[in-house]
Amino acid sequence: GLGDVYKRQESSSSARVWTPIGNDFSNRYAGTFDGQGHTISGLYFNNTSANHVGLFGYTNYSSVIRNVGVINSYFGGNQYVGGICGRHYGDMINCYNTGTINGNSYIGGICGNTYGNITDCYNTGTATGTKERIGGICGNIPSGTITNCYNTGTLSGNSFIGGICGYSSGTVTNCYNTNTVNVSNSMGASIGGICGQNYGSITCCYNIGTVSSGRSFTGSICGFNAVTITDCFYLTGTSEAGIGEGSGEAVEMTAAQFASGEAAYLLNGSVDGGTTWYQTLDSDDYPVLDSIHGRVYLADGGYTNNPGPAGDVNADGRVNEADAGLILKYISGIIPAKDFGREYNIIAGDYNNDDYVDIADVIAILAA
Repeated sequence: GLGDVYKRQESSSSARVWTPIGNDFSNRYAGTFDGQGHTISGLYFNNTSANHVGLFGYTNYSSVIRNVGVINSYFGGNQYVGGICGRHYGDMINCYNTGTINGNSYIGGICGNTYGNITDCYNTGTATGTKERIGGICGNIPSGTITNCYNTGTLSGNSFIGGICGYSSGTVTNCYNTNTVNVSNSMGASIGGICGQNYGSITCCYNIGTVSSGRSFTGSICGFNAVTITDCFYLTGTSEAGIGEGSGEAVEMTAAQFASGEAAYLLNGSVDGGTTWYQTLDSDDYPVLDSIHGRVYLADGGYTNNPGPAGDVNADGRVNEADAGLILKYISGIIPAKDFGREYNIIAGDYNNDDYVDIADVIAILAA
């Protein structure tokens, strides 16, 4: 339980009692923080009457937070509690949290509340609120955007709970949730795999996590929806309905449909080789937002990662020295893997079909 978390953190020599950066309106953080891909670990904050809790407590519209992960940490507060930021304005890019988040209301794995833009972020930690507006990425979005984000952490609260956001009047695009969304009180309402209660827009999202039933308004995508939901999908059996109450529609899919590449293809707007959602069909059961995985193409009778012949990395219909050169740039790191997948077909680089893309494929292409 949480008491055990307290004891472990308090007795740990690696834990550091933390004062959030910019912990109220008068001293909110307004600069640029670039973690350069590093992680921050062992932070501990526990004050159940405190608001604006996280690595950052309160940020200004001019703030930029990017390229940082918070791990092995615990943040406990009252309202506006998040792994990266409690109350967020500005831009947040490429951040993640694996720590434990606890509070009453406005609780999120990444941030408790945002009026800004959150992009390419993810949460794997547990987020728990005793009251309302709890989300895997953000508890509450009065305005702003969440784009290309995902949650794999367990969530629990009373009302307005969502795998991505608890309550939203903003924009949620290209996001997914894979873990359980729990309601701690049988009288709780508005529980969703993506959003608990939505007055904004939700586009190209999916949920495969189980959504526990509350008193009213439970849905695998959204518990209560008042506005727009477009191209969203959910796994059969995760909830009784895609939308618990209100307008909009979500599409139910079986595990086999997800594994086939159908969801990835549709999430990409039915574009062959789309470069937002990826899925290596032999190994990925569900789509991901990582370009190291395969692009998905429509094929006769299904979907494939290989639109053309093996070795045709640049998809020009030929296998030649140009493809060999691209594979060399990939395996040597001249073109980083995360960028390579956006421009070229990594899966086709396995010319000799040994499940690796390496110098042996270059030699085989040049010898052909």
